[in-house]
Amino acid sequence: MSRLFVTGDTHGPAQLGLYSFDGYLHRFSMESFPEQKDLSRDDYVLIAGDFGGVWAWALPYLPENMRWMRHSGVKNYRELAHGESKEERYSLDLLEEKSFTTLFVPGNHENYDRLYHAYPIVSLHGGRAVQIREHIFMLMSGYMYDIAGLRVFAFGGARSHDIVDGILDPESCLNYAAYREEYEKWCQTKGLFRVRHISWWEEEIPDRKTMEFGLQTLEENSNSADLIITHCAPASLVPFADSDVLQDYLQTVMDRTDYRFWVFGHYHDNQDYHRKGHEMMLYEQIVRLV
Repeated sequence: MSRLFVTGDTHGPAQLGLYSFDGYLHRFSMESFPEQKDLSRDDYVLIAGDFGGVWAWALPYLPENMRWMRHSGVKNYRELAHGESKEERYSLDLLEEKSFTTLFVPGNHENYDRLYHAYPIVSLHGGRAVQIREHIFMLMSGYMYDIAGLRVFAFGGARSHDIVDGILDPESCLNYAAYREEYEKWCQTKGLFRVRHISWWEEEIPDRKTMEFGLQTLEENSNSADLIITHCAPASLVPFADSDVLQDYLQTVMDRTDYRFWVFGHYHDNQDYHRKGHEMMLYEQIVRLV
């Protein structure tokens, strides 16, 4: 019988510092995840957002009025398939070699330009998914999947916390020199900011159509699921965070839906709740559900 493991944010392939919990290659090393030696492709590891394996900007997927980046003078190494950098391709290929199948929902730190336009969208276990490799998939928000014998409702996205000082929009710049000048100015005067289409994407919050589709999917499944996997959490589970439209939406999902498990990441901690089912906030922990 298939097995399903869940974990929190990985933020790309690399461990970010000696004591960091980040990096999917670190997280899924044999030392950190010895269970993998007995797993097969019919077993799954599901990441609760901020996978980060598809991150670098790539010219073919930038907006037309940002194509001046081509003339930046910086060596463009992102001309591989799907806009992958050499580092991305190498790391994703290493993950593909793992014995299990990797799944993730989108978080807020994902390159949505490439995730939605550079890779094929395929049918997977009753829903739709973005296929990164033969055995690496992003579950799309609002679908119900049949995974390891569980009915899994996926809904990714979250509001970024590291944009309190603003979002720099390169589309307002005429050329690369103007962008670099503005970027350096922001670095000197601001702390927490990101750059549109380079390190921040508005799709981090799903649109109203996707939210309505998710509610429709749940209604078609008698407002019932075995597992709900999200990146951020319903408002009632994280009173320490200022509520936003997505947390309020997930609260509606929580109020309307019967479920066994609800797993989310985003908050870089590990906590158990028992409010309606078994809710779990996960970061570095890898938990087997079935």
